[in-house]
Amino acid sequence: MRLVSRLISLCLFLPVLALGAQSPSQPGVKATAAIEVPATSVPVEGVDYATVSAPMPTDANTPKGNVQVTEFFSYGCPYCYHLDPTVEQWLKSKPANVSFNRIPVVFHPTWAVYAKAYYAAQALGVEDKVTPVLFNAIQNDKQPMTNQQDLEKVFVAQGVSKNDFESAFNFSPGVDAQIKRGQDLMQAYQIMAVPAFVVNNQYRTDLGMVKGDDKRLMQVLSYLVTKSQAGKNG
Repeated sequence: MRLVSRLISLCLFLPVLALGAQSPSQPGVKATAAIEVPATSVPVEGVDYATVSAPMPTDANTPKGNVQVTEFFSYGCPYCYHLDPTVEQWLKSKPANVSFNRIPVVFHPTWAVYAKAYYAAQALGVEDKVTPVLFNAIQNDKQPMTNQQDLEKVFVAQGVSKNDFESAFNFSPGVDAQIKRGQDLMQAYQIMAVPAFVVNNQYRTDLGMVKGDDKRLMQVLSYLVTKSQAGKNG
């Protein structure tokens, strides 16, 4: 219970920490080019990022030769909501050989419902539509969204039938398996706060490591992608 409380406290503290951070970055690198990081701001291992001690296997859905970037997040995390537009902007300029995926963490029983909603949306092909709606409802409108009926309304509004939602949310072994795998990966990568990123199963960075600076976080992420690409080409 102490660990859970610490994890939640870290997430809730991030918005306060970020008040002095710079505005979200808007990388202008073409999708087919390597992302450049200014030499004066080259990230430092042990400060801006950490090397994963026991790398996990690459996701089976990641094309061979691609760099895998995984974001650990939760709809229940205030700073994940704040950072989401910056992440979306970064994704528009990422290299073509970067595969991106998200893993919802469960630091609190309530967040298990959010993780289930995320995977259900993914299974139904409405992840991109549902994510901003849930983020806004939970973080901006302060609606708990832990009731299945409330979640169902969100999915139906995005064109999902009531039966399809109930099937994916309540009767999908795949969703339950993904939640368990996400928990295993969270522990393996020692994810202690969100939002956090793991690049190529080798490097981990999070908002706390960059002192709440979302622009710096994207710079570190870009650096780690380039570093991983060089390793694959070497």
